[in-house]
Amino acid sequence: MGIVMTLHVLHAGDGYSYLTRQVAADDRELARGEKLVDYYHAHGTPPGHWFGGGLAALGQMEHGTVLDEDKRIITGNVVSENQMQALFGEGMHPNADALISAQIGGRTKAAAVHRQSRLGRKFADYANANAVQAARTAAREAWITEHGRVPNTDEHRKLCAQADRESFTGMKGRPPSNEGELARWVTSRANSAHQPVAGFDLVFTPPKSVSTAWALGDERTRRSIERIHTENVHDALSWLEANAVFTRRGAGGTEQVDTTGLIATLYEHYDSRNGDPNLHTHAAISNKVKTAGDGRWRTIDGATLHRYAVTASQRYNARIMDQLSRELGFSLLPRSTGRGRQDVIELAEVPRELCEHFSSRRRQIEVSYDALVVEFRRTHAGRTPGPREQYGLYQQANLDTRASKQESASLSDKRDRWRVQAADFLGGSARSLPCRGCGHGCLRRR
Repeated sequence: MGIVMTLHVLHAGDGYSYLTRQVAADDRELARGEKLVDYYHAHGTPPGHWFGGGLAALGQMEHGTVLDEDKRIITGNVVSENQMQALFGEGMHPNADALISAQIGGRTKAAAVHRQSRLGRKFADYANANAVQAARTAAREAWITEHGRVPNTDEHRKLCAQADRESFTGMKGRPPSNEGELARWVTSRANSAHQPVAGFDLVFTPPKSVSTAWALGDERTRRSIERIHTENVHDALSWLEANAVFTRRGAGGTEQVDTTGLIATLYEHYDSRNGDPNLHTHAAISNKVKTAGDGRWRTIDGATLHRYAVTASQRYNARIMDQLSRELGFSLLPRSTGRGRQDVIELAEVPRELCEHFSSRRRQIEVSYDALVVEFRRTHAGRTPGPREQYGLYQQANLDTRASKQESASLSDKRDRWRVQAADFLGGSARSLPCRGCGHGCLRRR
């Protein structure tokens, strides 16, 4: 099976911001008394929700909210921008603002209250450790302000090259003698940079045929696929929590110890950056965990979490496909991805060509990846990149081809557009795609 859960580091500061940027409540101003109850018709994506056994260590999150019977999910509560900033931006209790406001004014000094709201040690301050990246970011932001859009790949490369040259000149007092000197200097600066880890972003994405069936299916099918996806995201996270969420203590962190569990926020997203159907869930796991024994706040043993990520991904993949087969009657079919990669299990009723039609983002990445592999072989005497190098090249291809997110729209509008696209591609009408009672066969090409 293909890897359908990925893990990326979230850095302190605003590393979490892309998760809240498309949230429906932040996407438009709500009228007085309006509530975002039906996200199907709301622009943007649903707000995040809390998850994890470590939530109990935080106490009551907000007045009137409680944990469910398993003490895992906060009911009646969603994640706010301020809570994300406190937890992932500053390493503090999610409700730090409210806790501080409630105590200031008494005998407790503001600085002491601030310390009490912090979960363990404060994040290290590496703000000035990487002047190269800071200059690139500033150049990109200035470009966006001037042009009103995100630069494409070529424009971004030129911006970075110019920013690197200016950074070199500013620090050395002279321009680089050649491109080789500039490249070596940029690499050395990047390797010496430090950024505090605020958490980990685990992205759960089902195979493409599942997203396609979810996008085109009737309301019952859509809701069932969403439920099965969510259940298996929770299952994989619970498995990770039981088997991989530890911390370390002692001299040099030699002793691995249990924690009270993870603290996570879950965000559901609907599409890719190219606007193709792509049901997936971001699980932002805080790096802050409470030690089960002494009750101190420490950081997650990241090496163990990374080591178990592939197993968690395979667990999610196997269980969601089995459940879709048993509960919804889909047939399962192994499909070769080519390029020497492992086969992927897909829904047989969803034709391969339709999945490929809705995979424009993946095609862009793979074209860029192939070009990077050719360049790697050219500069390394014909050597093929190893597994770690391949992963790095794929990540680079992902960044090189990344465009700005599509204009925000409701899920209802997105599904209407996808049905029209599928009908045009398959030959037929959007009304007839799909229908009930046909064993999902109406998704086949006419």
